[in-house]
Amino acid sequence: MEKQDNTSAVLQTVHATAQMGKSTLGQLLAQSDDADFSAVIRKQQQTYAETAQRAARMLSERGEQPQRQPVTDALSTLGLRLGTMMDSSPAHMARMMIEGSAMGITALRQELDHGEPEESAARMARNLVSFEEKSIETLKKYL
Repeated sequence: MEKQDNTSAVLQTVHATAQMGKSTLGQLLAQSDDADFSAVIRKQQQTYAETAQRAARMLSERGEQPQRQPVTDALSTLGLRLGTMMDSSPAHMARMMIEGSAMGITALRQELDHGEPEESAARMARNLVSFEEKSIETLKKYL
């Protein structure tokens, strides 16, 4: 069976993953009182912001807009608030971030395997997967 062009779907997934990461890290940053851990969060948040912006630009060039995920965003915010209310230690936050990165990796790989996106979109998705994997390794030292 021939794979279909899924460039838009890949870009939407990249945007959603990066936007969720950016938003989540902003919320965690407000809860962190560990300077070293906060610096890691800020650096990762900047990468997510830049990636979301690039994906949105590529979607715009295709005549599309990033899809909003209001229910997912609300549930994520609620989960973070509940999770950090009970434990706002760097170890707990790192665990939450690792889980989020793993979900992002899964979503991106599934979308890449689902079709044949244009190379620029595939490269962006692979770069985000690589960033997520490196982030997990960085965060492990806080566990």
